[in-house]
Amino acid sequence: MVLQATALLCPKEDSTMKARQCMTSSLAALLLIAALTGQSAAKDFSQTCSHLSLQGTYLSAVCMTLIKCTPHVESPCLCDFLGMNCRIGQPTAIDLNQGISNEKGHLRLHGANFARSCSNLHLEVTSGYELAMAGSVTLHATCKVGEPWTLGVPAMLDLNTGITNNKGRLEFDP
Repeated sequence: MVLQATALLCPKEDSTMKARQCMTSSLAALLLIAALTGQSAAKDFSQTCSHLSLQGTYLSAVCMTLIKCTPHVESPCLCDFLGMNCRIGQPTAIDLNQGISNEKGHLRLHGANFARSCSNLHLEVTSGYELAMAGSVTLHATCKVGEPWTLGVPAMLDLNTGITNNKGRLEFDP
């Protein structure tokens, strides 16, 4: 399909070099469009989700789906900061305890049961729109170090590095 699209965008060229340049430019443009329209799962879920909150170990959000929408007509309709890419938002949640562990006072992805030895959980959410860069979603906790779980130390984890918005559902990255 990508080759068909690039073939349509690139006229027949006399030069093999010009044809390659056109194909490369077209492929880059198509990949950018796919990324902007949410056609594939991507990290940095906070760029396509809003209303982030933490209840216990559950991270809740409203995340963009693949369904296009018109702001102020359909609800919830989430748009990128330019207002050009608008998608229906879907409420979703993920249990962080199913994908994060406490390893000697450090929060780690691809584990489980961090809540058994961590407390004082809270989120720090910063929007990148004001800074024209990606925002961040950081999980903060006080986690016990070693057995018998006596000493508690501050721990944090950037959730954008391990959680994805997959068509409106929060999921741990594989």
